[in-house]
Amino acid sequence: MDYSPANPPEPLPLITQTPSGPIVEDNKALLTCEIIGGNPLATLFLQCDGFTPVPSTGILPTNKVVSSIEKIVTKEDRGKICTCSGQHQLWIPTRKNWSYDLFVTDSSTIQIANTQPIILVENKTIVLICTEVDGIPMNVSFVWYKSNTIVGTVANYSIREAKATDAGNYTCKGSSGFGRKSEAIIEVYVLYSPKVSVSSVTNRNTIAEDNTAVLQCTVQSNPPPNIVWTKHGSNAILHRTNNVFHSNLTIDNANCLDTGNYTCKAMNIINNDEYTNMKDIELFVKCSPRRYNGDDQSQNPIVIAIGETLTISQHIIAFPIAITSWIFKRNENSPETTVSSTSNCSTYNVIDQHICFSRHKLTATDFGLYSVVIVNDVGKARFTYNVIPEGQPMQPTNILVACETTSMIVSWRPGFNGGVKQSFNVVLLNNKTQQTQYSSDIMDSNHESSKQYIVKLLTPDTTYIIYVEATNSYGTVRSTDNDNCTTGSSLFNSQASNSLGTSVAAAIGTSVFILLVTSLVVFVLRRRRMKNKKEDNNLYQSTQPGTSRQRANNDEHDYSELQTKRMDCNPDGMQANSSTTYEEIGRINDGQIYQNVSKNKKDPLEIQNVSMIYANMNI
Repeated sequence: MDYSPANPPEPLPLITQTPSGPIVEDNKALLTCEIIGGNPLATLFLQCDGFTPVPSTGILPTNKVVSSIEKIVTKEDRGKICTCSGQHQLWIPTRKNWSYDLFVTDSSTIQIANTQPIILVENKTIVLICTEVDGIPMNVSFVWYKSNTIVGTVANYSIREAKATDAGNYTCKGSSGFGRKSEAIIEVYVLYSPKVSVSSVTNRNTIAEDNTAVLQCTVQSNPPPNIVWTKHGSNAILHRTNNVFHSNLTIDNANCLDTGNYTCKAMNIINNDEYTNMKDIELFVKCSPRRYNGDDQSQNPIVIAIGETLTISQHIIAFPIAITSWIFKRNENSPETTVSSTSNCSTYNVIDQHICFSRHKLTATDFGLYSVVIVNDVGKARFTYNVIPEGQPMQPTNILVACETTSMIVSWRPGFNGGVKQSFNVVLLNNKTQQTQYSSDIMDSNHESSKQYIVKLLTPDTTYIIYVEATNSYGTVRSTDNDNCTTGSSLFNSQASNSLGTSVAAAIGTSVFILLVTSLVVFVLRRRRMKNKKEDNNLYQSTQPGTSRQRANNDEHDYSELQTKRMDCNPDGMQANSSTTYEEIGRINDGQIYQNVSKNKKDPLEIQNVSMIYANMNI
């Protein structure tokens, strides 16, 4: 039993907060109210809305009274007043209350002015604005991040002269200085023109002929580009792919002419403007020498005058570049000698190697066969050029003539012009009058394999002998062959122009003839029927198949006789073909009228009816 005198405790309790200072929301706050001294001890009770009491742990000093409460605070607890109540018999009044204000800092909302993803065009500038909507206390600092890398330490961050590498996610983080942070994220897209970054040959730039080459092209752009492949010297598109970042051009069975520069061209469209970028890659195909693009000057002779300068030019392709040498001989049977060009006119290029030979002031002994031998480590080639002096043209050949009544068409094949411009004349010999007629000069266009000429105002019903002469400044030659032709008869032409009245008269005469023939057919047929009826009256009454066949045979016999009689009385001497089903009634040709009537071999009465119909039509 304690007999110590009564005394009051300290006048003010101690209220503490753990952790001290402003409390960041979503963290635990521990509040403690304690008072020392007093006999007897005072009683304490700490309370705050939403807080829960914390039991005492451990052994307290005999002269101290403690009351504790705790809670995970939120921004709703900001400014909340907590109360510590105490009671002691020596206090006046005996119950006292002490208050404590909670200071809670809550996470503010960070916003970026642009709420939608930003689409930025290359080389343009934009400012990203970071703002705080709420929060206590307000943020004192902002930091901008891109891919976890700090790019700015102010609220407003500028992207200047945007590049492709500026695309990505940007994060604005705000800090209050009390350990509280908040952030917002914005995505930035950068539209930029194509950049061809890679262009290579997978199996190196040099391959053997007949192997496969693969040309690669990789492009960086936004939006994705369209990629096309072309080759220098041609507008043809070799390969095209759309909306891709990578494209391959594959050349299977590569040959010598595939050597050259290839271009990868990428294109995209930004705000209705087209942007392009391209890069070249060179491909070499190892091959023996050969003519380039069909350039063949050895097919035709080289014609040149004595005293002039000879120049032989040939374009070839070869890789590696070839070595050339020139050889000369007078003819096929003479020995070869090595010759040199009097001037250096050759040029060397991998794609187009131009070889050239030159000789000044030709003499008579300089004409003959010049050959160039081209060699590289893959193979060799030899091209021969026949150099001849200018002279008379070669004779025209293949003379063909087609005659009409008063005209003819003459065609022929020109010969070599002798190295200078040539012309032609068509020559006609009138067989009746023995007079020779010459056409006007017909110029050679140098590109026609054959020529034609029309001769008019000829005499009808006359035979002509025709040939062609070729002329140049060195002389005239006659064609290797002649042709002859007889013009049509003037009588034939007159008949062809008869009037319609003559044709109608001929048609009437033919119709009368048909009428007479059909009357004869009826007469013969009736006599034979009467005769058959007298011989066997039962023949026509019978319905047996054999009887029917007998009648058909009799009708065929009558028809044969009719055909024989028609042949005998045919005024043109034409003979009917027994295997056909056509009867010739007339003919239209040169004023004479013919008609064809198709009819199967049947009863002569039917033939008679048909003949009568056509006779009536012609009358």
